[in-house]
Amino acid sequence: VLMSLFEPLFVWVATGGKHNLNARIISDIPCDTVACYPDKDAFADWSKKIREINKETGKNLMLIDWTERINPNRLPENADIADYYLMN
Repeated sequence: VLMSLFEPLFVWVATGGKHNLNARIISDIPCDTVACYPDKDAFADWSKKIREINKETGKNLMLIDWTERINPNRLPENADIADYYLMN
């Protein structure tokens, strides 16, 4: 909901934690292509999970490294994309 205030043209779905990305959540999304914004410290884990979920669901999940745009020391390790938007 929070990210919808910043980027209203997108449908935002939260996983409820970096370990909760799974095929069930993704299968419920009505789009075939999904951009995924992992927590700052979850990029490597989600990279592997996304490949598995793509195979299982037939979706096209794309992993977005939103941290490329920031100073790595500016946010805590467990920061997410909403933290970035709130700080700017």
